[in-house]
Amino acid sequence: MKKLTLRVVINAVLGVLVIIPVVIMFLLSKDSSISLRSSMAIMAALCVAAGVVMNLIISKFHKCLKDLLDRMKKVENGDLTVSTDEKCILELKALSDSSSNITKGFNDLVSEVYSSFVEVRHMLDTVTNTFEESARNSKNISRSTKAVTEGAIKQAEDTEACYKLTTELVEHVGRVSESTVLMSDRAEIVKEMTDSGKRSIGELLDKSRLTETNIAEINKSIEGLYEMARDISKITEMITAIASQTNLLSLNATIEAAKAGEAGKGFAVVAGEIKKLAQKSLDAAMDIVTTVKNVQVQVDSTTEKINAVTQAILYQIDSVHMTNDAFTGIENASEELFSQLNTVKNGMLQLENFKTSLAGSIENISAVAAETAASSQEIMSLMYSQSNAADVLLEMSSNLKNIVDGIDDKLNRYEFARTQKTKKTFALVVPQRMDFFNDTFKGADEIGNKLDVDVVHVIPETWDKHLQADLIEECIQKKVDGIAINPIGAPEVTEAIKKAVSKGINVVTFDNDLPNCGVSEFIGTDNYAAGIHLGESTVKCLNGKGRVFISITTSNNENMIARLNGFKKAIENHPDIMIVGMEADNGDVPPRIEAMKQALQNDSQIDCIVYFDYFGAEIMENVLKTVPYNGKMVGFDKNDAGIRLLKAGKLQSMIIQRPKIWGELAIKRLNDLNLGRTVPSFEDAGTFEINKKNVNMIE
Repeated sequence: MKKLTLRVVINAVLGVLVIIPVVIMFLLSKDSSISLRSSMAIMAALCVAAGVVMNLIISKFHKCLKDLLDRMKKVENGDLTVSTDEKCILELKALSDSSSNITKGFNDLVSEVYSSFVEVRHMLDTVTNTFEESARNSKNISRSTKAVTEGAIKQAEDTEACYKLTTELVEHVGRVSESTVLMSDRAEIVKEMTDSGKRSIGELLDKSRLTETNIAEINKSIEGLYEMARDISKITEMITAIASQTNLLSLNATIEAAKAGEAGKGFAVVAGEIKKLAQKSLDAAMDIVTTVKNVQVQVDSTTEKINAVTQAILYQIDSVHMTNDAFTGIENASEELFSQLNTVKNGMLQLENFKTSLAGSIENISAVAAETAASSQEIMSLMYSQSNAADVLLEMSSNLKNIVDGIDDKLNRYEFARTQKTKKTFALVVPQRMDFFNDTFKGADEIGNKLDVDVVHVIPETWDKHLQADLIEECIQKKVDGIAINPIGAPEVTEAIKKAVSKGINVVTFDNDLPNCGVSEFIGTDNYAAGIHLGESTVKCLNGKGRVFISITTSNNENMIARLNGFKKAIENHPDIMIVGMEADNGDVPPRIEAMKQALQNDSQIDCIVYFDYFGAEIMENVLKTVPYNGKMVGFDKNDAGIRLLKAGKLQSMIIQRPKIWGELAIKRLNDLNLGRTVPSFEDAGTFEINKKNVNMIE
């Protein structure tokens, strides 16, 4: 059976209201008076009019009710954008307005929920991505920690071995120290023996000189004896001659005595005796001659022997002199040896003092290494726990994402005003286009995506203070919510930043500070500390000794001044390191290349070139193409030219800033300021050292 609708019932009632007067008029038409029929006609007309009016009213009511039902149906189907029909009758309009208000309230609520939902979805995506990144990092850290743990264990083992070797070294040092003391004692004895030998040699030399004198006197005596022997020979010859003459006289006397006869017998006896005496004298003279000859032979032999002895004594004296000289050299060497042994002895005493400290230090290092290994193992366990926790959080994040997706599906059933919160816009302004700031933009974009803010890159093509000031003015006109700027130090830029601050725009600076212009924070590098780091690297590179030439962009730039002062502070305790020159230009690369070439051509004894800025590596790479240089180099800031120089072994080390951290912190701090949070006035991103061994970590 077909259900009766409100419109059918109303039409039926209206039909009855029209038909009843007509039937009554028909029944009264025959016998009723004219007045009654007129009244009934009027009544019938009124009923018809009333029916028509009622039909119109009921039709309007029906239409309003139908519209209300249609709107409710739309709301039921999820359309929250329906509005009230202004032509409805009063009672239904009140009902419709109430329904519309409820729908509008629900629409506003759902719109606000949707706006928050969009933000929650972004936050959820960010959290999910962060957890995924954290999970990857945890795994990487876990692998790295495992490697560190293995290295720490190996280090502990090596340290233990080193400790054993050090213990043995200490024992050897002790033995060497004892040997040194013994050697010192022996050296003292040798010194005494050398002194005694030198004294003996001196005495022998004195006696040799006396012997030489005596031999000379003996020679003189032998020469006198030889002369006396010759005199005796002469006398003997004279005696022989006299004896011969006497013998001849005796013979003549005998002859004369024989002639005298008896009278001459006595004279003959005398002559015979004289003859005998002469013969004896002759015989004695002959014996003397023989003896003298023998004496002369012995004297000659003795003279030859004495001459030989004299030569031997002279040779001996020369040998004694040589021995004396040798002993003098031995004495000098002994004194030097004794002095050196005393030095060694003192050094060994110091080593003896050091060995205890060394042993203690090695023992401490061994303990620390063992503790580090244990801590690394604990960190490894914690990393596994963190990795597991990250996996759990990632799973929970995934579950939450499923819930949000379910809510999103439910919200999509409704038609409502889909409003979203307006994103904050932060401008990142640099002085000019250069690769150095690529990491800064990368860091800013990454943190901007996580914070759901827009980051606008403002990159002038040239370094121009007026241009940078104009770009700040454009940011003001665009009503950005914050400005992070590497400012050019000029009044035009200062005034532009002051204007931005006066307009309520938060401003932070990075890399270069610009004080007294209302900026909220400076993010960058402590350049004095960076200069000290650069100086310490140079000292290590030169082993504390060498001639240094400096290449710097502008000596009147505050950053450069701070770096240079820090560098000088680092090398001031190393007097053997001297700064022999400095190339400082206004920043243009070609003039600096020519200046550097000229400096190397003028001074070939430069041991190390130190550059203080980003362009230094490019300058040196161009210089080395035409000018030979075999010294060392230490640099500042990372770029492709510096990495090539490192890999080629021409650049020993490079001190690097962290420009990516500048971008991350700049956008994070601008967001904090817009949320009413307090930020520090300065944050130091720090520096670290790169060399040929670890250059791959920054590629």
